[in-house]
Amino acid sequence: AGEQWTLDLAHSILGAMTVYSDGYNDGIGFQDGGFSMSITPVTASWSIAGGGSGNFGFTPSNSSMSDGIGGSSNTHYQEFSGSNSTSIVGTGNASVTVTISFVLDAFSNSNTAFPTANGDEAGFRLGKNDTIDSDFTAGKYPGHANRNLFDDGHFLDIDLTVTPVP
Repeated sequence: AGEQWTLDLAHSILGAMTVYSDGYNDGIGFQDGGFSMSITPVTASWSIAGGGSGNFGFTPSNSSMSDGIGGSSNTHYQEFSGSNSTSIVGTGNASVTVTISFVLDAFSNSNTAFPTANGDEAGFRLGKNDTIDSDFTAGKYPGHANRNLFDDGHFLDIDLTVTPVP
């Protein structure tokens, strides 16, 4: 009571999609596998118990990449990033809820019917190493472009400032 508060909320994401081709295209029937990868818009909202609400989401840059069956047998690499922030001002006691969500999707096509294809390794690097041990390297650090494990991820900053009401 008798104080005004400001809650500054900021969040950001930084990561990469990486695909390593496990095959080649011989032009006869054995082809390089296709892939698709994407990250959805990052939704973010806040609500005050018994009060207002708002949104502060964003759409990451470079949010998808793909290549069809028989496409390129090269390494594919694409960094994605994004951020947004908001400030909430109120007085007295309050309970604030922050909700954030997004979906990562990686698909590698080995094509179970003719023409057969080698599947590609598709992985996201988002601040945590892969846990697959069978020579799967698309999601490992530092990996392609020598990424830093500690720079990648989704980060949320919350700063509360309280000042007396004049």
